[in-house]
Amino acid sequence: MACNCEGCHTVYAYSQQCVSIFFEMDSVGVCGDYFMFPFVLKSCADLGGVWVGKCVHGKGLRSGLGFDFYFGTSLIDFYVKCAELGDARKMFDEIPVREVVSWNALIAGNGFAKRAIELFDEMMSDLSNVRPNWVTVMSVLPACAQSSDLERGRKIHDYANSIGLGSNMSVQTALAAMYAKCGSLSDAENLFPKNPS
Repeated sequence: MACNCEGCHTVYAYSQQCVSIFFEMDSVGVCGDYFMFPFVLKSCADLGGVWVGKCVHGKGLRSGLGFDFYFGTSLIDFYVKCAELGDARKMFDEIPVREVVSWNALIAGNGFAKRAIELFDEMMSDLSNVRPNWVTVMSVLPACAQSSDLERGRKIHDYANSIGLGSNMSVQTALAAMYAKCGSLSDAENLFPKNPS
């Protein structure tokens, strides 16, 4: 059931307007650039417009943005948000430079716990020149919870501590949720300091 709240209606209206303006510009021969395409793709995702987004994808390729990092990452995010995970992974494999943002976009939207953990492992491998940040850690922990992989969650927790993310509130919240869902309430409780009595 669609949300009828005013905020969602406003986002929907702005997204429709953004896509309309893009196609109006295109119809009079004004080409988009690497700055415009991410906004249009986000609007397509907000609207759930897979086919419109694929059309925007094609127009971006014809504009010469096939190797642009921002365009590629925006496409990954668009396909993930539209549940087109195969297309998201294909885009990820095709982009020439994989920054932490592109890894995060793929991990955060991957609804398959095993695959999200595999991507995290791939990111941690010696072959990758990119290391996870707090968004990556926060995004992969729900996959550990979904697959009830407490040991993997603990290893990710150790990794987060080793790079100074142990005190990040978003990471702590994700860790607490993971521990609780994996049945280790004591680990979840130990994340937060005790109030003196």
